[in-house]
Amino acid sequence: TAGTTLRGFGLDVSETGRVTDVMALSMSKSALDMQKFTDSMKYVAPIAKLAGISLEGTTAILGTLANAGIDGSMAGTSLRRILLEAGKAGSKLATRMGGPIKSMEDFQVKLKKLVAQGFDPLTEGADLVGKRAVTAFSILLDGAGKTDKLTEALMKAGGKAQEMADIQLNTLDGDMRKLGSATDELSIKMFNLAEKSLRNVTKGMTDFINSI
Repeated sequence: TAGTTLRGFGLDVSETGRVTDVMALSMSKSALDMQKFTDSMKYVAPIAKLAGISLEGTTAILGTLANAGIDGSMAGTSLRRILLEAGKAGSKLATRMGGPIKSMEDFQVKLKKLVAQGFDPLTEGADLVGKRAVTAFSILLDGAGKTDKLTEALMKAGGKAQEMADIQLNTLDGDMRKLGSATDELSIKMFNLAEKSLRNVTKGMTDFINSI
């Protein structure tokens, strides 16, 4: 999942820690889980990158949608359509917003302006983003402030995945997992050391049986 997200946003592999930290924190602060995150992000990541929306901003938007019951592929395809229209110069949505969006901050500011202007997604939304995405668009308009707060939290997610892992492993179950991991590693190393000898014995037995 982290690898797919990295590629979608055009990030270097050195950013893997950033991705896993954002994933971990988003799943503790919203209704996102691993499956919802994966199913949503694979649809929207490349378009979010083109629209200037960061990993943290995109994840925050998906978290806002998940909290309202829109998640998985539905959230991903809906957000992709919204960002495509919002980032395309000359589109109905971009024109209504005062120009194409350039960043997450720009997107949020323009959503809030629409709300302040009395924008009604039920009467105008379908024409701007399509019928399938209008529900998600309405949620983003209503939850702009909450999305901002989640984005700010995700921007400070550094080290969160390790912190959460340490907490989860600081139990008897965690100790048993560590023991199992250590045992597996020992078994692999012992097998690797004995593999050549075992192969020689196996080949010798095979030759002996064939000779009989």
